[in-house]
Amino acid sequence: MRLPAARCLRLDTRMKTRSWKGSPREHEHAFSLRDARSFCSSIAVLIVLCLHSSIVEAQTLWFDDGKLSPQARVMIETLRSAESYGLRSESYALARSADETSRVLAGEALDEGTRLPLDAALSAAVARFLKDLHYGRVNPRATGFNLPEARDGFDVQAAIRELAASRDVGATIRSYEPRPVPYHRLKDALQRYRALAARGDLTPPPASANAIREGDRYEGLPQLRRLLVALGDLDEASVVEDTTEPVLDAATTEAVRRFQRRHGLDADGVLGRRTFAALAVPLERRVRQIELTLDLDGSESSITTG
Repeated sequence: MRLPAARCLRLDTRMKTRSWKGSPREHEHAFSLRDARSFCSSIAVLIVLCLHSSIVEAQTLWFDDGKLSPQARVMIETLRSAESYGLRSESYALARSADETSRVLAGEALDEGTRLPLDAALSAAVARFLKDLHYGRVNPRATGFNLPEARDGFDVQAAIRELAASRDVGATIRSYEPRPVPYHRLKDALQRYRALAARGDLTPPPASANAIREGDRYEGLPQLRRLLVALGDLDEASVVEDTTEPVLDAATTEAVRRFQRRHGLDADGVLGRRTFAALAVPLERRVRQIELTLDLDGSESSITTG
């Protein structure tokens, strides 16, 4: 923002034409004081305006020469795909019109009146995203989990400035994610389960009134194997097609044990009531469970590996 110096430094010369009551010497002295005060006041105003202009420019983090910076483009796409971090993209929508957003993404140079609010809106959205990414969206105590409060001195504003100047925005974002291994396992599992839920061909095996053990006949064996392979509990190469009758074999029994361990069940390899119930949980619900776990504030510090 540039202001003409003449406008800031203009002195009120009209005051010399006003009526004056007093001696010529007092008249001359009074006008000298008024001129000096006016001049100093004008200089002060100019300095303040220049400082304000510098501050405004410094706060414009996401624009280069009036156009959206490369870092801002990556950041906007990241906010739109926040689900890959276990978050919700609608929580980070820019508080600006769709027209403004489309114009700036098209590479249009925006005037200052449009650019500054959009820059502020992007910074606000990034701040929400970083806080949720680093700490989680939900306070665990509000959901009944007595977990320690996360306190690590994460400076959101400093992180925003770092992102705006980063040469690798993705790598910088990853540096703000929780460090424990379980968090990254959950994040990977979220992508896998979302893909499985979208397939539509994975159905739970039919439950049996009686427990099914290794060597027992079970008509739902093909569905069971298909589901266990998709979940990663059964190696597809170990699956042998039954030529006579569907009998629960050793490889599938071991896969059932893996599934049971992952879901906190007794790992006995027996298809009982609780195991059938766990197998019948819709994959969409599993996705939501992982999302909620990732949402818990500080929850990653309480998850153990194994």
